[in-house]
Amino acid sequence: MARTRLSDKRIALSSELLVLTSFLVVLFFSGCLDKTHLSDSQRASVEAEVHTFFVNFADASRSQDWASVVKFYSDDSAFMWAEDSVVRYRSRAEIFEALGSFPEDTIISTDYEAPEIYPSTDESVVLETNFSTSIADSTGEVFRFSGRIIADVVLEEGGWRFIKGNTLTDDQDGR
Repeated sequence: MARTRLSDKRIALSSELLVLTSFLVVLFFSGCLDKTHLSDSQRASVEAEVHTFFVNFADASRSQDWASVVKFYSDDSAFMWAEDSVVRYRSRAEIFEALGSFPEDTIISTDYEAPEIYPSTDESVVLETNFSTSIADSTGEVFRFSGRIIADVVLEEGGWRFIKGNTLTDDQDGR
């Protein structure tokens, strides 16, 4: 009998915790518990800073200056970049190695749409953009692909940096 009461109390407590947790999750996602609420001017300032960061990143990419490009990625141990939801890179150095693996005469051209920027705090945003890339080798053969980038961008000492991201491809020369 005592065992049944203890079991009933655990079930009741578990149910109460589930309800409380659900309530807190709803409050969090509705913004009611958001302690980092940004004013309209703060939000506009963060969006402008990150937009400038992204324009500079796109310009460095177009110039194929890979040493400059990798500086837009965080050197933090939390860094992670995925391609089509498969983690491919765990460090800035791995990004540099991948970009540097192309022959020197390879021409990589990427066009980005205006990024959508969603500030979470004054030091963290989600950035989304569509892109279209073409890679031409010395024979003139061109491989094209396009898709969407979704990335977490954080403010670190020295500026904004990509810390996590996913490049999702949707069109790869019909492949």
